Amino acid sequence: NTELELNEIESSPAVVDNLVYFGMDVNSAVPAKGGAYAVDATDGHLVWYFDIDSGSTCRPESSDNVRHFDGYHSVSELRLADEFFSTRPGCNFVRHANPCAGEMWSSFAVDDRRRMLYAGTSNCDDTSTMPPYNEAVLALTFDGVPKWVWRPRQTDTGDLDFGATPNLFTAEIGGVNRDVVGAGSKDGTYYLLDRDGVNKTTGQIEPYWKMQVVPGGDEGGIIGSAAVNGSNIFFHTAIGLH
Repeated sequence: NTELELNEIESSPAVVDNLVYFGMDVNSAVPAKGGAYAVDATDGHLVWYFDIDSGSTCRPESSDNVRHFDGYHSVSELRLADEFFSTRPGCNFVRHANPCAGEMWSSFAVDDRRRMLYAGTSNCDDTSTMPPYNEAVLALTFDGVPKWVWRPRQTDTGDLDFGATPNLFTAEIGGVNRDVVGAGSKDGTYYLLDRDGVNKTTGQIEPYWKMQVVPGGDEGGIIGSAAVNGSNIFFHTAIGLH
């Protein structure tokens, strides 16, 4: 292939129960496609891959010993058996290279009690048909099953990714302590959601509250991860173009 591939792993690994969880970003280059991974912490073989475009979780058999995997290369390029995609659960999703969609440069936040992983996803396309798990706050089980997803807009022309690693903490909402997940976006807004997805005061998958602090944009807003101390949330903002 004469085209330069710019796949990259920018998320920090999370290690739980002998699995290493991380996301892949594609740096706006063709050919490319991101995704979320769980690999064995002892020997590094692929346990599951979550395709952020389709919402499918690909699960190799334990005897496969998969060492190369993504959402767009062929079986020969990935050194897999010819029938791999059609015979392994969740692996037969539409495979295509997209320089923007299906990216994850956020790191996972881990809830051991719920056995859940939380992350932000991204998409730099100017599109009216954005896949449902792109530019979103996403919750997966430790086994790679998507439990819920929420995003602030269905379409976006501004490259308003979730790149910051979410925060997990407890907050008093309406006089009740709630387990929450907070995340900042390149749109300049910090969002606070329930860790189970559903806002317990409205019954909908939506934030308890949101606060926009800067206009945001493709080079602005909240890019780095926040910190939480008691009743305060601390974060910095990027310069943006405003």
